[in-house]
Amino acid sequence: MRDAPLVPGRHADVRGEGERLLNRLRAVNRMDVDRRLKRLVRRPVKAALAKILPALGRFYPEGFKFRTSLFWGERMTVIMPEGFLYVRYGYYEGYLTGAILRMVGRGVSFIDVGAHFGYFSLLASRLVGEEGRVHAFEPTPRTFEVLSRNLGGKRNVVLNKCAVFSGDSGISLTDYGPEFAGYNSYVAPRTGGGSLGRHQPLSLRVQTVTLDDYTRDWGRHPVFIKIDAESAEWEILNGMRQTLERLRPALAIEVGDFQLEGVPTSREVITRLLGEGYVAYSVGADGLVPHKLQESYAPGNLVLLPAEGWG
Repeated sequence: MRDAPLVPGRHADVRGEGERLLNRLRAVNRMDVDRRLKRLVRRPVKAALAKILPALGRFYPEGFKFRTSLFWGERMTVIMPEGFLYVRYGYYEGYLTGAILRMVGRGVSFIDVGAHFGYFSLLASRLVGEEGRVHAFEPTPRTFEVLSRNLGGKRNVVLNKCAVFSGDSGISLTDYGPEFAGYNSYVAPRTGGGSLGRHQPLSLRVQTVTLDDYTRDWGRHPVFIKIDAESAEWEILNGMRQTLERLRPALAIEVGDFQLEGVPTSREVITRLLGEGYVAYSVGADGLVPHKLQESYAPGNLVLLPAEGWG
C-alpha cells in the first residue's frame, strides 16, 4: 500500500538538489491523487502498463524485467509484478523519500541496508554527489543482479552482495521468488499469515557483515543509514554498537509487528535506540515530527537522530 498524498513540507533546511527533487515529488504525487479520468488523460501509457505488467510478470518464473522512469527522471530496472509501484507512481514510500530529500546532501555517506532494486541508493547517489558515497547491501542473488544493473555504473556507489547482521559467519535466507523478493528473510516472512503464491521457496546461505567491521576505519562525518531488512533489525543493531557510539549516524528504520517467533517487537527496537541517546521521529507529509512510543506498530518507517544533533 502506498503512502497517503504528500503535501508541501514546512522544513526550511532543504537546499539545492534536494529541494528541487522534493518539489518534483510533490508535483508527481498531486497528479496521482487527481480523479481517475484525469490520470488516464495525463498519463495513459503508465496507467495501462500498471495494469498489464503485474499480470504479465506472473507468467515468467524468473520474473519479468522492466525498465521504468523514476520521479526525478532517472531510469531503473525492476522485476514484475513486484516492481509495479515504481512503474505506476515513479516513487516508493513517499514519506521516507521526502525525509531523505530533506536530510541527505553532498558529502554524506548513505548506507542502504536491504537495497532491493536500488531505488533509495539511486536517489542517494544523486544527492551525495562526488564528495559522498552510497554503500548498498543486498544478499539475494537474483535481486542483487537487478541492483547491479541499476547502480553498477555509479562511481560513488559501493555494492555489497551480503546481508548486514550481528556477525560475519553467514545466515540462511529464504528466497520467495521474483514475485515476493521483498519478503526474503532469515525468519518467517512478514505477511501476517498470508500466502506468498505459487513459487517454491529457496533456502540460501548468504554472507554477512557487521556495520562495526564495515565502518571501522571511517572518520567522523555525516552518515545516514536506511534499514529495511525484514525482521533483522535487532541483529543489525547488535553488530553496530560501535558505529552508533562513534559515528552517531541518522537512522531510518522500518517498523511493523507481525508476531514472529524470536523477533523482538518494534517497540523493543526503538526503546533500545532511545537508550543509546537517540530521539525518534515519525515520518509524515510535513517531514519529521516527534514520535510517541507505541505498544505495537503497523508497517512504516521511523527516523532516529542523535539527541545532540546530526549533520
